[in-house]
Amino acid sequence: GATGATGATGATGAAGVDGDDGATGDTGATGPTGAAGVDGDDGATGATGATGPTGAAGATGATGATATYYLTFTGLSSTLNTTATRFAAFSGSSTLSATEADSESILATACSTSEIYFTLGTAPGVGETRTLTLRRNGADTLLACTISDANTSCNGGSVVSLSAGDSLAMQISSSGGAATSARLSFGWSCTK
Repeated sequence: GATGATGATGATGAAGVDGDDGATGDTGATGPTGAAGVDGDDGATGATGATGPTGAAGATGATGATATYYLTFTGLSSTLNTTATRFAAFSGSSTLSATEADSESILATACSTSEIYFTLGTAPGVGETRTLTLRRNGADTLLACTISDANTSCNGGSVVSLSAGDSLAMQISSSGGAATSARLSFGWSCTK
């Protein structure tokens, strides 16, 4: 006979048991790099490091030039009124003497002579001379100068090495027969 009408749908059955997890899929591609972050604040200053070793000493500089010292001696003596040889102290005021030992005194430091000056209050006169000479230990040195004729002064120069402890005096010698009365003064220098 003919097929009968379809019956009503039955109620839904209960859910089945969960199946096992499937296998892990492949790792996806790396995403693009993100934008740089804002700079952080500067860190605190670190502690000062230990002092390094002292460097080597530099080379010694060149020696400077040696200084030169000038010693100046001046003298003034009583009136020269004779043509006989007379002596005076090598420095300071003194009385002329016929004996050298009376005028000698000791030089305190070594030096080398340079110049000498000699003046008279009155010129020797025509044909007359007056010579002043530095004496050392009873002998003439090369430091001397001569006033002649109508002149009243002279100067000269010579290097004579003097030692500390030398006995010095000034000698005044004359040439010509006439004696003139003249006060004398002198000065001389020495370097060291």
